[in-house]
Amino acid sequence: MLTKLWDNPPEYKQPKIQGASVSVEQPTVNILSGNTVQGFALAFPAEALGNGFLSRLIFVHGDTSGRKVTFPAVPDPIVVALLAGHLKNMKASIKGAFTLADGVEALCTRLYTEYVDIEDVRFKHYGSRRFTHLLKLSMILTATDLSMIIQEKHVIRANTMLARAERHMPKALGEFG
Repeated sequence: MLTKLWDNPPEYKQPKIQGASVSVEQPTVNILSGNTVQGFALAFPAEALGNGFLSRLIFVHGDTSGRKVTFPAVPDPIVVALLAGHLKNMKASIKGAFTLADGVEALCTRLYTEYVDIEDVRFKHYGSRRFTHLLKLSMILTATDLSMIIQEKHVIRANTMLARAERHMPKALGEFG
């Protein structure tokens, strides 16, 4: 079900099993999650690697900092207000379809055709979804600039972020798989 929903079909239908049938128009699923390698292995058995769902995810690994914070400082209220205001501006102003600035299509084509797959066999299907990840991340960065026009700087930054994450994705799975 997650695999079907993740691809944003125009409509998702679940036939009646018990009770009423379910129909969801334009479902959108996003997951921002944190987990340990052990917790992830429990949530997704090794067989899940080959079913295509994991190719829809970007795994971001972070080494431990070694710092221990007993009582985190309260965030600066001015910073919190600025961030909240920016998010409200994004919600109000980002509507409709994104467009590509001149040169962006050629840049995207070059990045797509020159991409080299991650060597780790556990990510053999990731490359088939990588361009979609690049476009989505480019749209997020564009929206953060309160714009609907994807510029080269957005695509370059998105590609840089993906390349960094991809370099360490096998570490995010640890011994999983």
